[in-house]
Amino acid sequence: MWSAPLIGIAAGATCYLAVQLKNKLKWDDALDVWGVHGIGGVLGTVLLGVFALHAVNPAVVTNGLWFGETSFFFKQLITVVAASAYAFIFTYIMLALINLITRSGFQRVKKKPVWMWRCMGKKHTTKDHFDQHKRYKAIDLTPLC
Repeated sequence: MWSAPLIGIAAGATCYLAVQLKNKLKWDDALDVWGVHGIGGVLGTVLLGVFALHAVNPAVVTNGLWFGETSFFFKQLITVVAASAYAFIFTYIMLALINLITRSGFQRVKKKPVWMWRCMGKKHTTKDHFDQHKRYKAIDLTPLC
């Protein structure tokens, strides 16, 4: 029970530093999920393997690393690595599938940007296109409708 405040202080400091690192690297994580849940969860799982005590939780048959036993600690490490690998692989596959299925409003045709507009029977143009000499030129988007 004495280890709970230590884990809490370590988790708070580590999560704070992880969020600061995320901000410094300009990662897109608006809710700080990686810094708080990811890093905090990894730290908590590993420290559970360090401070686990059979007297506190009879369901744990071995003690943690702090009390001289290594089996529960290594089970926790293996679990963290496996869960992290699964989360990475699953997320990568899902993002690839989403990228295949969805299309954004921006489409590249012959390496020139063309905005897709809803056709309403009138001529659509954009002035957001640069020609090769970096001059604005209007593009007739009506044929794309």
